[in-house]
Amino acid sequence: MNLEINFSDIKSSSNLFIDFINNIQTENYNSIKNKIPKILERNYDKSKLIDAISMTYQNIELSAKQKQNIELLNKKNSLAVVTGQQAGFLLGPLYTLYKALDTYKISENLKLKYPAYNFIPIFWIEDNDNDLTEASHSYLFDESNNLVELNLAFDKIQSVSHTYIGNSSLEIINLTKSLIMDLHPNGAKYSELIDYSYCENDSWSYSFTKLMNKIIGEQGIIFLSANKLIKTGIFHKLVLNEINEFKKSKSLIEEKNEILISKNYKIQAKVSDINLFYHIDNNRFNIERIDDFYFINEKKYSQNEIIDLIITEPKNFSPKVLLRPLFQDYALPTVSYIAGPGEIAYHSQLDYLYQYLEIPKPAILMRSSYTIIDKKISRYLNKINKKADYFLNTYLDIEKDIANNLLGKDHNIVFENFRKKLDYEFAILETYLLGIDSQLERTIKGVNIKIMEQIEQLDKKAHSFAKRNNEELIQKYKQISNSIYPQNSLQERLISPIQFLSLTDNFIQKLLENSNVLSTKHIFLEL
Repeated sequence: MNLEINFSDIKSSSNLFIDFINNIQTENYNSIKNKIPKILERNYDKSKLIDAISMTYQNIELSAKQKQNIELLNKKNSLAVVTGQQAGFLLGPLYTLYKALDTYKISENLKLKYPAYNFIPIFWIEDNDNDLTEASHSYLFDESNNLVELNLAFDKIQSVSHTYIGNSSLEIINLTKSLIMDLHPNGAKYSELIDYSYCENDSWSYSFTKLMNKIIGEQGIIFLSANKLIKTGIFHKLVLNEINEFKKSKSLIEEKNEILISKNYKIQAKVSDINLFYHIDNNRFNIERIDDFYFINEKKYSQNEIIDLIITEPKNFSPKVLLRPLFQDYALPTVSYIAGPGEIAYHSQLDYLYQYLEIPKPAILMRSSYTIIDKKISRYLNKINKKADYFLNTYLDIEKDIANNLLGKDHNIVFENFRKKLDYEFAILETYLLGIDSQLERTIKGVNIKIMEQIEQLDKKAHSFAKRNNEELIQKYKQISNSIYPQNSLQERLISPIQFLSLTDNFIQKLLENSNVLSTKHIFLEL
């Protein structure tokens, strides 16, 4: 049976996220029924939406279920279950795949619950982002469970959709193929998929789409490039509103921020005076307003000039992070958005802005959360009688715990008793010496610190001796720690899905079987 733990037992979980899981998740799911009529009342520009989907899939073969879902999307009684993520190398971290599969699973559940409606799973590819450092990195394990960082080279800051596979990128791609070819049963299959997906001169976004579509396209999930949708000009009214109603979005978000702060929650995302970017030559720039003028990349615009720019070139404007959800739900009949902890936090800042723009806010649901345990690690955990969550600690803490166990409980007792006796005797000595000369206080304290430091060194040497004499055990724990909690982070936030897709045939099926729309737990999933 898979181990499940509360998110409150994971150190990185915020108070806002824990409260959401405990108090709001189920309420949000139950609210979907009441949201449906309000969403269907609105008019959506389905023509531009379908155009953007077609552009996203240029020269990519659709599955039969995807074709059916695109046709259904055009119908009045169709709603979207949406998630989104930046187009990361090798699909980015594992949670990208978890979120995508959740859209499918929740869509299927909602179809059974509300058969009068169509529910379409949609993955919003956030390729207007220019955080190439995040998008370029991916991680796999080598044969010893050591972390291997894979980093596509890039020359300058620009959006993911306008960054292309070059010669230097192909070297990293070949390294990726060699890693999975040598280690995993399905290595050859996924090596071929990587070859298919990452072709010289293809954009990172297009490569992401090809690979993702090959892996889960059969589930009918529709992939939608944010960049392609923006190019249709579908958002010009929202862009105009952000300019004409200067600081309105900011004031509404800050009003909600004050409520969050009063509950001792941290604010996830910073709001700007103007929450838009303007794109020039594949780069994006802030829009600043000083007095009655607007400045983009040091060029000055009057109010009328900036409005003319929006009307004539709407495709050059894109939302900053806090407007992005509003843009999504303006274009899509979104009944539910599948979010990670960070997204849940910044969605909590947007309630008043949704109301002001008269866009129905979807039900926000937490994505599935897993740590994957392969068979070898599972067997070893049983052997040492440890649960997987033991390894959700820093390796330094684990290493210290191992040494303590090897030295035995008497070791700590001996040192602790010695320190107490030393403190007692030193206090007597200090009182005696200060009675002779009160000027000795500083010298006495210095000597005390040095003695205690020497005791600490003896303790550390004993631990080091225990570890040296049990090097094989230490190395095994290190490998497990690398797998379960790499770089002191949840596995799902770092490791590429390719790691486990190439390891087993039934990875996707395992995830779908364990997906639970109302889960409030982190699951250690055994393959």
